[in-house]
Amino acid sequence: MFLLSDPFLTDPSFKRTVVYLTSYAANGAVGFVLNRPTNLNLADVLPEFTGIKVRLFYGGPVEQDSLHFVHSCQQYSTNAVQIQPGIFWGGDIEAVADGIRSGIFLENQIRFFIGYSGWSAGQLEDELTERAWFVTQAEKTYIFHPNPEMLWKTILTKMGTDFAILSNSPPDPRFN
Repeated sequence: MFLLSDPFLTDPSFKRTVVYLTSYAANGAVGFVLNRPTNLNLADVLPEFTGIKVRLFYGGPVEQDSLHFVHSCQQYSTNAVQIQPGIFWGGDIEAVADGIRSGIFLENQIRFFIGYSGWSAGQLEDELTERAWFVTQAEKTYIFHPNPEMLWKTILTKMGTDFAILSNSPPDPRFN
């Protein structure tokens, strides 16, 4: 599922974000923000990957010292968790790096994240009750979207007229 933040959500970690929910269970949930690219590349945080120009995304406010990746290459799914058909979380990072270096694994097939978005048991349900998030089915085409900065608005618009109106609301409601 995708979680799209309400346009008036004030938490700076999630303002106008699209979170790809990758794990959901009774004890909590985990996801990654899809529309917050950073100015960092993979080689900036892992010097052993010098020469790999794949940008990193802000995954969320939890464990900012951790690196995660989501990808769509079946051949690199060893030790990975399948999130949905054809989409995997984690795996052998050395094999992935070799795939990127050789040009087999393309940037539009993978996202690397610093940190993640996490909710404890019942926390996400409370936020959904408070209408902090809109929920929609995750679509593969949006996970690796070429223009992540426009993703929040793009998905809201696709969700229908009422959501399209919200997607055009100003970031600061005082300017409405």
